[in-house]
Amino acid sequence: LPTLVARARERLAAVELIALAPAQVPARGLRGAAAQLTASLGPEVSQELDTALAPMVAAYSGLSPHRRDLLAGAPSSASLLLDPAAGTGGGLGLAVSALGGRIVAGPAFMARECELSQRSLGCDLVVVCGERVDPLEASSGVLGAVAAAVAPHGVAVLALGRLVQLDR
Repeated sequence: LPTLVARARERLAAVELIALAPAQVPARGLRGAAAQLTASLGPEVSQELDTALAPMVAAYSGLSPHRRDLLAGAPSSASLLLDPAAGTGGGLGLAVSALGGRIVAGPAFMARECELSQRSLGCDLVVVCGERVDPLEASSGVLGAVAAAVAPHGVAVLALGRLVQLDR
């Protein structure tokens, strides 16, 4: 595995590798990749999967390129265990990180890439339609990304969804 990852990382050196994710999921722990399956598989199986992930996380952590610590000016010792998105995609984030890539929030990335903020200049209203309108969608989903992009210009946002669940 180390040789394979090193060769792949070498071939991708000139490529900006970005994985878009709907949410950041750590590799292990109470909010980790296996914990996301607790409702469907049960707590015992989820815990077994989390434990089984340990050797893979350790292996990928050792293969990941070390980024430079901006304060110390030296390579960072940060582990993939601390990467808030290493468990994204059921662990795909581990592979992306080991190859030198990064995981970013999909909706916010797309809003930036589409220059949504600039495009909203002169608009009075932006309408966001989705399956659901809830606190999670409003903070980190498409709705949250659109609202954040147009807020500097004072543009109103109307959210429409089939399921609406607001706590305020």
